[in-house]
Amino acid sequence: MNATLTNPRQDRARFIEADSGQWLRCHTPQGKRYGIPSSKGDGRYYLVNTVSCDCPDHVIRGATCKHIMAVRYHCARVRAERNVA
Repeated sequence: MNATLTNPRQDRARFIEADSGQWLRCHTPQGKRYGIPSSKGDGRYYLVNTVSCDCPDHVIRGATCKHIMAVRYHCARVRAERNVA
């Protein structure tokens, strides 16, 4: 992929998705979520699915954050791998 064709948030999301094996799998009252570690390395995990995240970026802006993008990329990759197998 050519990084010049993406925006910085997408680039960070792809980097986060590369470590998806380290994510926590969580079942919350709101449904299935992934626990994605904060990039600040402060021990914080954000609860994320394909539409919602509790990180400040998503909560304040209300737009799609890098964590949501990473979960979407991960889900698409898993679906593609299942279709190949």
